[in-house]
Amino acid sequence: MCAYPVFLDDLHYVATALDDLVVRAPVLENEDVDAVLGERSLPRAENFQRTGAFKIRGAYNRVLNLTYEERARGTVNYSSGNHALGSVRADQMLGSSAVIVMLTDVPAAKIAAARALRDTKCH
Repeated sequence: MCAYPVFLDDLHYVATALDDLVVRAPVLENEDVDAVLGERSLPRAENFQRTGAFKIRGAYNRVLNLTYEERARGTVNYSSGNHALGSVRADQMLGSSAVIVMLTDVPAAKIAAARALRDTKCH
């Protein structure tokens, strides 16, 4: 449960903060998939985001709302992949740092992606 109430103004603030960060991911439609499901489905192509997933939104917003002192200390995140990527990129963009904790059975590709992102310059 949220430790504090969320107000409409908070949502507008976050939307504005994320406006230049996130991609307006397209919604896709496929009649063949709809036929198999028996109903209309409209998946959003979040793989077009900077880190390949929507997780950067929450990570960026959280780091953005840290105090200067908290941001200077960095963040610690537990993730099996997509949140790790969002966290690393958000921390880079906002001048912080991230320590990512992953289980030993996380796919090697996810670990490699997090390490590669960590080692690239943010742009």
